[in-house]
Amino acid sequence: KTAYEIKECDWSSDVCSSDLYGLIAHEITHVFQQVKMGRDVWWSKYLNDKKFRLAQEVESYRQQYKVYKMNNDLFAEYSLGRISDDLSGDLYGNIVDKKEARELILS
Repeated sequence: KTAYEIKECDWSSDVCSSDLYGLIAHEITHVFQQVKMGRDVWWSKYLNDKKFRLAQEVESYRQQYKVYKMNNDLFAEYSLGRISDDLSGDLYGNIVDKKEARELILS
């Protein structure tokens, strides 16, 4: 899920909480990336350089997966498939296939 795809859910649910915590970790990683190099520079590179965008997203999805893994191995395995779909999908311009996305997140 992206920040734009969060829907209402049962906030007492462990799955929903894990999903939300993972998404927060993903987005906080982007904040640190922007602070490190400057927000405007980061956004310019992110929007214009596919290799840079991939590297930034891989780092963020790795952090997201780590949060899932800390909370629940079964949910982490399920979510790995989902976030691999996201990384390999239209949102990022199909810059990698699903298998490569999975390998990058796990590496």
